Amino acid sequence: MKRFLPTLKPRHIGVTGAGVLLGAAALWLASMQSTELVAGFKPVLLQQGGAGYAVERWQIPTQHRWFYLGGMTLCLIGAGSLAVVKVGDETLLNIETLPDDIPETIQVITAHTNQLLSDGIGTALSWALLSGKKTARLVYLRTAPVPIKDAIAQLKAEKTWFKRFLAAPHNWVVGETRAGKSYLVCKLLIVFFESNPDGIITICDINYGKPTNTGELSDWLGIPPTYIRSDFAEISAAVAAEVEELERRRQVCKDAATAGKRVTEDFQPRLLIVDELDVTADELGGKDGEFIAGIRRLLKMGAGYGMKILLCGQSLAVGETSISEALRSQMAIALVIRKSIKRNEVSKLKANDTDALIERARQIINRGYRAAIVQLEFADPVVSIVPDLSEIKNTRFIVESPTDPDATWWVSVYTQETQAWLQDLAHRYTQGEIKSPVKSEIAPKFGVRVRSDDTRYLRFVKPAWSTALEKSKPKGE
Repeated sequence: MKRFLPTLKPRHIGVTGAGVLLGAAALWLASMQSTELVAGFKPVLLQQGGAGYAVERWQIPTQHRWFYLGGMTLCLIGAGSLAVVKVGDETLLNIETLPDDIPETIQVITAHTNQLLSDGIGTALSWALLSGKKTARLVYLRTAPVPIKDAIAQLKAEKTWFKRFLAAPHNWVVGETRAGKSYLVCKLLIVFFESNPDGIITICDINYGKPTNTGELSDWLGIPPTYIRSDFAEISAAVAAEVEELERRRQVCKDAATAGKRVTEDFQPRLLIVDELDVTADELGGKDGEFIAGIRRLLKMGAGYGMKILLCGQSLAVGETSISEALRSQMAIALVIRKSIKRNEVSKLKANDTDALIERARQIINRGYRAAIVQLEFADPVVSIVPDLSEIKNTRFIVESPTDPDATWWVSVYTQETQAWLQDLAHRYTQGEIKSPVKSEIAPKFGVRVRSDDTRYLRFVKPAWSTALEKSKPKGE
């Protein structure tokens, strides 16, 4: 099907021509070094008596070596001249982009060759069938040439930086609007669930439910709203709950070590996603707020206790995100680029050669690929091709009935009426009308104990109370 055919460009012709000329030069050189096989006869005496002849062969150097040397030289000159010949605005042979142009040329030439073969075979089959009975059924052989360049690029990306990026302790995806960072974040989410089917997630997204005409994924692939926090108060409480869980796990390990025992609790993997980090951090107190302090603590210590953070935003600026350069060593960072390249953002990665990074990214973008400047655990950043993630558009999470009995219990008890009751308590408490109702009213209501070993209290009741308190605080606090 010809709609799959890539465009044959001048640089493809140049690379092909250079390959042919260099191959011809190699043949001229081989001919100059070869020898000629000459055969002759010499008289010999036969055992039976009498005389006979035997065939004798020997080699002599090839003559006319200057002729072969001249042919080789002309081929080399022809190949070199392709670097200065232009067709329109494009040079036939660009030495700087040659590593990319060679596999791309292989793709294009192979695609067109496959198409010619396909058309030829299809035509031959058609004529063969038409030459028989008129009622013969026509069979067309249709082949879609394999996009070699795409395969090479995707294979290279997925087997190098992409897999390492997905496996990093924490991730930070940065990019302008519609740069494709949402697809990368969702891919990370899918990989997390594939590796941890029983994992626990919390998604903080102030733009949850945003209209999809902007091209962004606004519903997180169909994940139920119960896993998503969209209000600033809810987001602050969610981060606080993660920090509480971190401290609980640390205490469990400490108690086990003190008692000289092994940790018997199997910590469930947890993933905290914070989208629009720039705006969220600024709204929740900036670098001095509890929100960003919790993020910093989770980045420093969470990975060792099965807790992962995925941050997503539009800037790497320390002033806007409150994430210091030292904390970046705990993360794998991907600056996803769609069209424009912001030098001030690239410079924040502290590369040895920022200009080279930008130029390399521009070359990839000009060839129709999506580029990412990737920094893996504070190594020197590199430019990579983002693999095709378009299949994520058609990916949806299918939520099965919860097998976690505690989760089932929470869904049954935390009704809208219960939420309203809890919010009313929080309002009265923040107004100073009542003392803390946690032990006197909330714990009996849910049948839990205010203790560090009560998982229902720690996982559900305490975060819900924290969220209610945040919502009840007067504006400006």
